[in-house]
Amino acid sequence: MEESSTLDALVSADQFVRPSDLSPAQWETLESEMGAVFPPDYRDLALRYDLTTVEVAFTRFSPPGALSSEEGLLEALRSAYNPEDFPFARLYQTRQVVPVGSDYAERYFMLALDQTSARYPKGTLWLFDPLGPGAPNPDTPEASAPAFTPVSSSFSQALHMAYLANALYRGVGGMAKLDGDPTTPAWQANLFERLAAIDPAIRRHAYWREWIAAMVG
Repeated sequence: MEESSTLDALVSADQFVRPSDLSPAQWETLESEMGAVFPPDYRDLALRYDLTTVEVAFTRFSPPGALSSEEGLLEALRSAYNPEDFPFARLYQTRQVVPVGSDYAERYFMLALDQTSARYPKGTLWLFDPLGPGAPNPDTPEASAPAFTPVSSSFSQALHMAYLANALYRGVGGMAKLDGDPTTPAWQANLFERLAAIDPAIRRHAYWREWIAAMVG
């Protein structure tokens, strides 16, 4: 993959993304308060970039409700585990997941934090629609299974795929547009394979094919 398509190169080319002012000590305090340890790739990105300023093709890579500030990111992550702030906080704590973004359809990206979970391996990213079919009752979330569907093997890979797809579609970030008509199945399949080179696991999932169709639709 060409140098201009690395994650740091693509993020750095986004003029709206600000550098992070968070310190490792602040992050350690957050993890202590939440009783959870975040995957290294997510922590490292949060310490490099202000994730509240990251948005790609109507997809945000910061928790729902996060303000455009470093404290906004920390407060949003803390609030996700506070039942007074978030209706699904008990579910998130029980399943050891935390919302870290929202897509074009306002569904949540859930980051798995549990080191021991076989169903939701630590660091993997899942989709949760709090208003969609199969969503649990917020008053008794532990009584029903959440409608989590796989998105990516990690947060950083999902962010990388979103930036690369947007760059190849729009010809931004130092990238040339992908040849062909974006509305055709062949063009979308070609782009999907470029993303699968970043995270081969997406070949088993439907999410990124749908994401690409929504981006060009």
